[in-house]
Formats: sequence, structure tokens, C-alpha cells
Amino acid sequence: MQKHTVNPFRFVFLDPKGWADIPMKALQPFLRDRSCEVLINLMTRHIIRFLDEENRAESYEKLFGRPGVLNSLRKVPKGPERTEEAVREYCRSLQDLCDFSYVSSAVIFEPDQESIRYFLVYGTNHSRGIEVFKEAETMTSRTQDLVRHGARSLTSGQDEWDFGDDSVKSRLTYKLRERYTGRARAKVVELLRRSGSSGVLYSELFCEAMAFPLVTPDDLQSWIEALAPNVRLELAGSSRRRRPSPAQKDRVVVMNRTKLV
Repeated sequence: MQKHTVNPFRFVFLDPKGWADIPMKALQPFLRDRSCEVLINLMTRHIIRFLDEENRAESYEKLFGRPGVLNSLRKVPKGPERTEEAVREYCRSLQDLCDFSYVSSAVIFEPDQESIRYFLVYGTNHSRGIEVFKEAETMTSRTQDLVRHGARSLTSGQDEWDFGDDSVKSRLTYKLRERYTGRARAKVVELLRRSGSSGVLYSELFCEAMAFPLVTPDDLQSWIEALAPNVRLELAGSSRRRRPSPAQKDRVVVMNRTKLV
């Protein structure tokens, strides 16, 4: 006889036609589960396009599920900043209202032009899920850059593609990555400054930093290394370990709080 677990793992993928199809309260009943993960295609281009239209206000309030979000977004200048703030607010709603421990997002570009097509938003209750999501994002980002590079080469009559060249990055990717890494590093420093004498779990720093698109685990490790000797990395378990892991009880302890910049 087949045995069924009380709480089977559930992975939910949502690819809505519009924001009105995914009101936050409708998602709560089947996402508020410790054994659930979700991946949502958030079509930010459409969301931003109609944000200021009063006759659509109710649908936006249902999308975010938190009072005041719509008014807050409308105060943000139109452009990339408004889009990014909308994604952050949606991630915050998913985390707070659907009880996910960690939420991250990835940017998906248009294949043949320097613009954002949509964002993927991912919610999980385990740091390993964030690790896998970031690994997939890194591979996807490289592929997207190569495809756009190839499309530009074909348009210009230069059809040489080098899929072994990881240095191929678009201007938009560089710009966004610089902005996201700057904000992620600031978040890490903020958490370290607020930490107590026992420091902060590396897994907490990892998930906070990886919540930003285009930020990698190598970025976080380089920031921690650059902050030494004002912080000390304490690795748990075997003395043979050299790299921190969010799956371990590794900690970052602040030695000189005033020098954290």
C-alpha cells in the first residue's frame, strides 16, 4: 500500500496573463505551506503601464494585498525605479502574506533589444532553494547576453558568436548589475551593523543579498573578504572547509562596527 506524507512538497508555477489573475489573497490558501515553493512570472511592463489609472486601482490593491502600496508606487518617478520598486513590493507581499522565509527575483530581458521583458519571482522556505535559483539565474543571464550579442552581430553583418566567452555582457546587464550589487552590499553591511556579539548567520546574509537580481554568491563572499579584519568569518564543522555555505551554521562576526562601510 502506498504511503502518503502529511505535508508533501508542492512546487507552484504561475504564468498569468495579467496582474488581476493573481490577487495575493487568492494565493494565500495554497502557498502558505512550509513545504511549498512558488515561481511567478511577473509581467512588470503591463503592471507599470496602467499603474496611474484610477479605474484599475482595486486590481492593484488585490495584487499586492497590502494597504498603501499602490499610493507609494505612484509617488516613484516613472522609469526603471518604479519597476524595481514594484518588484520589491510584490516580493515583500509574497514573503509577509504567504509566509515564505526567503523571496528572490530574476530579470528576464528581451531577446533582441536592451530592455526588460519581465521578472521571475521565487519564494521558498529553505536557503538551498535560493542557491539553486541563483545558479539558474546566472546561467540564464549568460545565455541571454549571448543571444542578444548574436542578434546584434547578425543585424550588423558580423555573425561571429563565441559561446565560450563569459565576458559578453550587454550595457543594460552591466548597468543593472552595478545597481543591484550596490544595494545588496548595502543591505549586508546594514545587517552586520545591527548584529549582536554572536554575529549573523551566513545563511541570513546570503538570502538577503540573493534577493536582488544578478547578484551572485561570489559577490557576497568577496564583500565579506573585503570587510576583514573588521569582520570574521567562522565556518562550522570540518576544518577542511574554506568556503561558507548557507546550508551550514557559518557565522560572520563583527570585530569593529565603526569601520563597516
